[in-house]
Amino acid sequence: QGACLVGGLREDQGAKREAVAMPDVADVAAMSVKELRAYIASAGLGFADCFEISDLRERANEAAARHTSGTPVVSSPGTPARGGAVEKEKRTFFGYDCTLMSTKAVLAGEAMPGLIVILLHGLGANASDFASIPPMLDLDSATGSQTLWVFPQAPVGSMFVAAWWTIDVMRWMGAMSAGEVAIAKLIRDVPPGLPECRARLTKLVAEVCLSANDCPTSRVVLGGFSQGAMTSVDVALSMPPDKRVGGILSLSGAPIVVDEWAGKLQKMKGISVMLTHGRSDGTIPFAVCGWLEELLKHNGAVVTTSHHGGGHDFGPQTTIAAVRDYLVARAKAAA
Repeated sequence: QGACLVGGLREDQGAKREAVAMPDVADVAAMSVKELRAYIASAGLGFADCFEISDLRERANEAAARHTSGTPVVSSPGTPARGGAVEKEKRTFFGYDCTLMSTKAVLAGEAMPGLIVILLHGLGANASDFASIPPMLDLDSATGSQTLWVFPQAPVGSMFVAAWWTIDVMRWMGAMSAGEVAIAKLIRDVPPGLPECRARLTKLVAEVCLSANDCPTSRVVLGGFSQGAMTSVDVALSMPPDKRVGGILSLSGAPIVVDEWAGKLQKMKGISVMLTHGRSDGTIPFAVCGWLEELLKHNGAVVTTSHHGGGHDFGPQTTIAAVRDYLVARAKAAA
């Protein structure tokens, strides 16, 4: 159930960016992704909306035209270089080993992030599955603020794979094959370990916010993939009403403990949720996402969807762009 991240432009954000020499226009076609991005930035242009290398090359040609014409480069006031290069470090929050990605100022507690995105991986996966997302989405250039990304690592469970709580894989597979009656019963039961996981992750959210210059939870988007998506919804709905998160991001998830969720949603009217799911998902059928959407909407949540034709994966570039738009909107709403 590890997230299958598709496409996307990637670069090593753990290392400092090297200086890139200004090429001639004829050299644009031969430039790497890293060189294209640096060249575009050198002309005062952005590249956050460039999802393919062809988009980057087109923007680089615009940058070349600026340099050739002598157009002055003007940086956005207050956000030079989007707060600096993104760095990576390891920390432990309430017993969970976490990978953090942000600017040096945010990691040092010297600046409050405009948005904190906490993402939980899927069953049997690991926190590194999400490492390519920060550079892929490049939220800072769109929000004008600095984003703190937090990727917790689930412990190894009874099945000897990383799991947030104990999931009976055979029962889930059997229910998915048996149909709606079996699934309806399954999603009402409380799986072993869920209450304990919920309590720990609720405290993790509070601890992350405290470490980030006492950032309010309204600037937090809690999300995940597959089992991580189920867990993120559960944790978000279990937060104290005065500490509700700014958004929930459910990627290929499913409803669980639905009776509990329905009750908790009564105290979370208007909470923002984004759902994405593959219509050809063979692990968690697409219809299950429809049940989750219905549960959320019926109980007062504000739901955004961006489904795709793929399977149990992150989705195509259109889905990635929709996720980015959602996160940008949540950052602006919390500003």
